[in-house]
Amino acid sequence: MSVVARDIKVESYTISELFAAVERGGFVIPTFQRDVLWRHERIANLWDSMYRGFPIGSLLYWETAERLDLIREVGGFPLSAERPEEREREYRYILDGQQRLTAIYVAMKGGGDRIEGDTAFDYTLYFDPTASLAGAENGDDDDADTVDEQDDVPDTSRFFLFAKAANRRRAQLTRSGLPAELIVRVADPDATSFDRILKLASLPAVPREALDNLNQLHRLLHAYNIPMERVRGVDLAEVCDIFVRMNKSARTLDPVDIIAAQMFRAGESGFNLRSLFADIRNELASRQPAWRQVKSLALMQMIGVCMRERSLRERPGEAASFGISSKQMFNLTASVIKPHWDEIRQTIIQTLTFLISEGIYQPSAVPSTYLLLPLCAYFFRHTPNEWERRLIAQWFWRSAFDPRSISQPQDIERARAEFFSLLRDGRTPTLKPLIVSN
Repeated sequence: MSVVARDIKVESYTISELFAAVERGGFVIPTFQRDVLWRHERIANLWDSMYRGFPIGSLLYWETAERLDLIREVGGFPLSAERPEEREREYRYILDGQQRLTAIYVAMKGGGDRIEGDTAFDYTLYFDPTASLAGAENGDDDDADTVDEQDDVPDTSRFFLFAKAANRRRAQLTRSGLPAELIVRVADPDATSFDRILKLASLPAVPREALDNLNQLHRLLHAYNIPMERVRGVDLAEVCDIFVRMNKSARTLDPVDIIAAQMFRAGESGFNLRSLFADIRNELASRQPAWRQVKSLALMQMIGVCMRERSLRERPGEAASFGISSKQMFNLTASVIKPHWDEIRQTIIQTLTFLISEGIYQPSAVPSTYLLLPLCAYFFRHTPNEWERRLIAQWFWRSAFDPRSISQPQDIERARAEFFSLLRDGRTPTLKPLIVSN
């Protein structure tokens, strides 16, 4: 992709605008973004930072006509169903800032049973305008929840409370002679309306500082700008690189994640790589349960090997396009794989079943994924006889005890040429000496 063709622009959204955009599907999250949501303490601290006018960093999104597999929920909330006639011309995929976006969205949306491992917690966010008052009772009641269960947050964030803490704070305000309705839900459109603040101002017990804090909440929702960096004119491989570089705290992105997202075509051709991998894992697990844990990258590399083997036989000029490098795997599109999927699937099952028959009862027992790949190439469109199987088994175990002998991509091609091609032609290849490595 030419650098000249790239279009990078910085926009800004208020919190209210960003929430509305996510609600209508204006920003979406591709499935290679799968980290869990921040815990409630961090969410409250994010809101406190915005309330104080501190910058929280920009969010990065990719605008493209490319359709990827999407996460259908944000913070446990299902997004609006996509209607083709309402879908904007291009998709806007969040590449960096998913946690901040989700923290904003889930706090305004509210409700419980949203986050795995935190299902009992109610994420509805409330605002306490009295938190800054001298002598305000911000502490927990004696009967508050335990530390592990409480839904309060550190003192620096006590302007923002979640549901249980908000209820306790209302009780504290009532005991102090202040109206409980000072505690407002952040997402309530009337929480900071002029009429409501005017009504509260007419009450003699309401301090001016609390009204000022409600006005500040209004400015937060409608005037605090969040920078949004938009990038256009880049291809999927470059997006993978951008994600890794920008998402500083994220896990290293497996190319399989983004390739699988690219292949998703529900409603079009029905080719969903994740579903197909699940089918392979289920069949392997029926033979040996631990093989359900076979890694997606290993399966993707085996697909690349099968496509390369097919090309070498039918269209040698295309063989260089397929293999196990990230660049080659990006050539494995749905249109390329789908016509050959049945024989690819059969080859993968046959290869891994052979390992199970050799007593390899779990993927972690294979010293190197590269050991699988010459076997996979050999089993493609070929069922070995008993003589061949015995020789293959000897090759596997000799290589397994000396994993350095097949630890690089070029070793796979050498094994194919020096051993497996001869075996396929009915000749007896030479087995390397058995070397046990430390």
